[in-house]
Amino acid sequence: MILGFAVFALASCKKDEKEEVVETPSVTAEGIYVLNEGNFLANNASLSYINSNNELSVDPFFDKNGVGLGDVLQSFVAYDGKGFAVLNNSGKVEVFSLSDFSSVGTINAVSYPRYIVNGGNGKLYLSSGSMAGQVLVINPSSLIVENTITVGNGPERMLVRNEKLFVCNSGGFIQDNTVSVIDLATNTVTNTITVGDRPIDIDVDAAGNIWVMCQGKTVYNEDYTEIIEETQGRLVRINSTTLAVTGNETVGSVGQHPSILEISADGNSLFYVNGNVYAFSTTTADLPGTVWMSGNVGSLDIRSNGEVWTSSVSNYIDPSVVSRYSSTGELLNQFTVGMGTNGVVFN
Repeated sequence: MILGFAVFALASCKKDEKEEVVETPSVTAEGIYVLNEGNFLANNASLSYINSNNELSVDPFFDKNGVGLGDVLQSFVAYDGKGFAVLNNSGKVEVFSLSDFSSVGTINAVSYPRYIVNGGNGKLYLSSGSMAGQVLVINPSSLIVENTITVGNGPERMLVRNEKLFVCNSGGFIQDNTVSVIDLATNTVTNTITVGDRPIDIDVDAAGNIWVMCQGKTVYNEDYTEIIEETQGRLVRINSTTLAVTGNETVGSVGQHPSILEISADGNSLFYVNGNVYAFSTTTADLPGTVWMSGNVGSLDIRSNGEVWTSSVSNYIDPSVVSRYSSTGELLNQFTVGMGTNGVVFN
């Protein structure tokens, strides 16, 4: 298949530039927000910031406000001059000014919040719930939850397409295998699409096809000492107009549980993580695809200019390292950030 990307080994790359660490960052038009979960129950989550001059601030929210974000930073979205940071174990969303990281407010008492997206209709949408799930409709001006939409179990990542919100129902602490489709004009669920076990990530390609990565489920005995059932990961393709499932292929082998799905800048290649980072053409869908990077990563994000950003697999003791690659696999920068990086957001 033709991917337009080079296959390479991580050890063969060279770092061309080094970051400059600053306490007070110069906020630039194009910046990178690095999401660091921190250690569970330690209240040491952080949001690192890298500006277009490669200046790094490891925890500008703490530097500005004298307090940390909270416990387990799960996701983040920038909207209308404000940053919305979702703290999973703290059960809240911290809101701050993008210009100087000063606190604006807090949305409290959210049950197991996960991922937040811009609906494109003046509202933000937040998935929540470790079992029975819901999507919260947030007014980004008043910071008020205006509506609650019931979806499947354990909702995770979401995608906005054709004025609809597609919600991966991963099951949370139980099980699910569906994607809920929400009409953003009415904030109601109009369709429920059956995919594979534990849908965990979602993206859309240049042709408008929606792709859903399903990890496969793991079922334990009563005392969690033995696995009694496991299913294989699957990659499901959905027509975003008709909502019909047009492809359903296995990924990896039983017990591997693939994760993370990212689309290339041109929308014609998909990347996923399953021990290595793989890439394949969306037109041929010839799985497993080609090994784009050897070894596992903690996160994988692709910028609109084709850059590939990854993070090291965290041991939740040492700071994470974020790496920036060109679209052909050349290592351009590395940044030592906070602990437990789970992704980056491009502004």
